[in-house]
Amino acid sequence: MLVVAVELIGVATDVRVLQWIAKPLIAPVLIWCVASLRQGERRPNLMIAALAFATVGDIVLLVPGTLPFVLGMAAFLGTQVMLTIAFVGRRRPKSWTVVGYGVLWVVVNTSLWNQLGGLRVPILVYSIALTAMACAATAISARTGVGGALFLLSDLLIGVGAAGMDFPGRDLVVMSTYAAALYLIATGATATGSGATGATATGATATGSAATGSAATGSAATGSAATGSAATGSAATGSAATGSVATGSGEAGGIAPDGTARGGTATAAH
Repeated sequence: MLVVAVELIGVATDVRVLQWIAKPLIAPVLIWCVASLRQGERRPNLMIAALAFATVGDIVLLVPGTLPFVLGMAAFLGTQVMLTIAFVGRRRPKSWTVVGYGVLWVVVNTSLWNQLGGLRVPILVYSIALTAMACAATAISARTGVGGALFLLSDLLIGVGAAGMDFPGRDLVVMSTYAAALYLIATGATATGSGATGATATGATATGSAATGSAATGSAATGSAATGSAATGSAATGSAATGSVATGSGEAGGIAPDGTARGGTATAAH
C-alpha cells in the first residue's frame, strides 16, 4: 500500500511532513476497503467504527506531549472496544487462549509498572482492552489472530518507550507492525463475515425454494383430488340421469287398459 510505504519512509528518515501526510490516511483507506466489501448492507459496522477511532488516534498522536498521548490512547481504546465487541459477538475464544493472553498482560504490566509514572493507570486500562481484543481476534480466523497479536506488539513497544526504554528502529517497528495489524484485522474479519452472510443467504434461499416447491406440490395434489371428486360426481350424476331416463321409459311404455301399446319407448329414443 502506497500510503503505508510513504509513512514508513517518513518514520525511517524522521521527515515529519511525510508522516503528517500519510499516517492519517492509513485507517481511512481500510474503511474504504471494508465499505466496498459491504456494498448493499445498511447495518452499522463495528469494524468501520473501530477504524474511525484509529484515524482520530493516529492524528492526535502526531502531536508530541503527554496530553496528546493520553488522548490518542483514549481514541484507540474506542478501537479496541469496538473490535472486541465485534469479535466476541461472532465467536468466543478458546479458554487456553484467554489464559495465555491473561498471563502475558500480568507479566508486561508488572514489568513496566514502576517505570510508567503518571501514565500507569491510563496504560493499565488501555492494556486490558488491547489484550482482550487480541485474545478475541484469535477466534475469528488465523489472519485476525495474527493481526491482533501484531497490534499488541506494536502498542507494547509504545509502552516500552513510555517507560523510558528505547532501542534503534523502535518507531519503525511500531509503525510497520501497526499497519500490518490494521490490514490483517480489517480484511480478515470482513472476509469471514461476508462468507458467513453469504452462506446464510444461500441457506435461506434454498429453504424458501423448498417451501415453495412443497406448496406447489400440495396445490397440485389438492387440484387433482378436486378434479377427481368432480369427475366422480359427474359420473354419478350421469348414472342417475341415465337411470331416470330408463325408469321414465319403462313407465311410459307398457300396455294400456284398452290393450294398445304406448309409445314411450319411441319417445325415449327421440
